[in-house]
Amino acid sequence: MRAFVIDDSKPVRSILAKMLQTMDFETTEAENGQQALEQLSAQNTPDVFVVNWNMPVLNGLQFIKTIKADQKYSDIPLLVVSAETKDSTKAEASNAGASGFLSKPVTLATLRTTLVSLGVDPSIAGTHTSPPGLTPHVPRTPDVLNKQTSTDRTADRTASPKSTDRKTQVLIVDDSVVVRGIVSKMLQEDGQIEVVNTAADGVIALAKLEQCEVDVILLDIEMPRMTGLEVLKKLRELRNRTPVVMFSSLTQRGASATIEALMLGAKDYVMKPGGAFMTDANEGKRAIMEELIPKVKQAAQKTGVAHAAKTKSPPVLPIKNTKQKKQIDAVLIGVSTGGPQALAKLIPKLGSDFPVPVIIVQHMPAAFTKHLSDRLTTDCGFPVSEAVHGQKLEAGTYVVAPGGFHLGVKRFASKVVVALNDRPAVNACKPSADVLFESAATAYSGNVLGVVLTGMGSDGTVGAKAIVQAGGSVIVQDEESSVVWGMPGSVVREGAADKVVPIDELASEILKRAWKYRKRHPNPESGNGEASSQ
Repeated sequence: MRAFVIDDSKPVRSILAKMLQTMDFETTEAENGQQALEQLSAQNTPDVFVVNWNMPVLNGLQFIKTIKADQKYSDIPLLVVSAETKDSTKAEASNAGASGFLSKPVTLATLRTTLVSLGVDPSIAGTHTSPPGLTPHVPRTPDVLNKQTSTDRTADRTASPKSTDRKTQVLIVDDSVVVRGIVSKMLQEDGQIEVVNTAADGVIALAKLEQCEVDVILLDIEMPRMTGLEVLKKLRELRNRTPVVMFSSLTQRGASATIEALMLGAKDYVMKPGGAFMTDANEGKRAIMEELIPKVKQAAQKTGVAHAAKTKSPPVLPIKNTKQKKQIDAVLIGVSTGGPQALAKLIPKLGSDFPVPVIIVQHMPAAFTKHLSDRLTTDCGFPVSEAVHGQKLEAGTYVVAPGGFHLGVKRFASKVVVALNDRPAVNACKPSADVLFESAATAYSGNVLGVVLTGMGSDGTVGAKAIVQAGGSVIVQDEESSVVWGMPGSVVREGAADKVVPIDELASEILKRAWKYRKRHPNPESGNGEASSQ
């Protein structure tokens, strides 16, 4: 049987697809409704659609209405799987023609039970068995679209993937016994994650790491005896490369410590949902499950080859191989997961005398980007600042988009300035690399170099295409040196990158391109962007 999974989040799509594959479905994926419609004409008719609600380009509601208006697909069951929990949303989905509605996160057992109730039984070969003209039926009222029986809940707690699939082994380190208990329970409800141990501080955690095999460490920052930062430093000393996801508070102190943790090698971070975590169980659970589970699984995937045979996938080469034809007037960087470490390796090598402005979009909350720019300033020895609306962009200027705002640029006669805006998120990101890339391609008439570094998702792909169409060029970080090859890989697959470069060689590539067609060129012997006359 065939399932079509449509969700703008790559990690969520992958998780849902894997669940469906364990039930013997063949799966197809799309990142929005429009892309799904374009793919439908070139593939076999699916037996079920699994659709997110909030998506860019063509959202879940628009997709449902389009599908139900097409006689070819109108009878196919359509299950909405969304972070939305409002009854009004469930009613709207039902009225548009959705067969069922599940609120994320979804466990394997719940998904299987729901599909069977829709008449989509993976154990039956062939297409769905509904009579012509009838959608496989579950009662379409808000009260029952997302109800779960006690039997279902019991199944959720015991559900697991096929026996051949190894669960992701997690160690939770947090000084709060309440947090450890709640998070342990939530993670294990996923069915593909097993909390193998917990620890109240860093000292206990290091001791337990010697006693059990762990794929991911979920690490608090503020703890007695040994903090999370001290644990990271000790792991580095011990050459222990177990991926670490930080679980930190959304405070100025927590933001600063999280940046430091990322610089020390933590793969990612998740914010504790504050008061809602303790006072609103449903909201706290949703916040954790929506963000934490995908990031834990993503961190485990990076070292997944360590548990299997150590074989490398063949390298992905850029589809296009264009040559730079004109002078570059700005360098634009888009980055997400793994960004702080990548930027710390790249930016200092570009030097204070870099011939054009460098504009950076790093996916981070508002409290974090100022700490990131301050830390980069310390590492670089020259200013890297959080961008300010109206700021003039000159040679050697390094700016980071402030969290919670999009960073665009505008031209006024001979000068280009920062143009911040508070519009809705793009690709679920704010700031978004697409916003920067598209505006800069226009403001600089294509005389730009786009650089897409490590990161989850596909932000930057649309903007990279805009840069290429305007006459600019795009390079991306390679998969091997990326924490997550989502953003760079997406650009490569769309044919918008003309070169794929390891992070350690990226500065050299950028320097060559930035100085090309100028009167001065970087001195290759200096390695720090120093220039010599041509």
